Amino acid sequence: MKKLTKTGRVSALNLRTIKRDEFIGASFELDGIKFSGVFSADFSLEQGDLVRVEYERDGFINRITLLETLAKNSENKSMTAKIMNIAVFISLTLLALCIAGGVIFSLITGRFEIRDFTDIIRLI
Repeated sequence: MKKLTKTGRVSALNLRTIKRDEFIGASFELDGIKFSGVFSADFSLEQGDLVRVEYERDGFINRITLLETLAKNSENKSMTAKIMNIAVFISLTLLALCIAGGVIFSLITGRFEIRDFTDIIRLI
């Protein structure tokens, strides 16, 4: 059998417990290809995780030989990372609004010169 590799985000995730928390049965979809397998109890996979799967195709069954989590879903980010993302977004939005306001003001008043842009860039 030929080993194939697929990388992508997990979708259509279904987890179920087997034999009193000894194993976890998981089935999920990765870019339109369905996978299923039985994993140990410490297995953690969430919807939206970026994974790389090495598998063998045996008829219509895809047997997983390696499941590697490359990145967790953004829901697991720390609070400081979320606050930092919001702060950067707000600051870049305000900068864009200031530049757009300056251009609009220059166009309305009729004082539109290239020198104005060089002054703004020099201030930044």
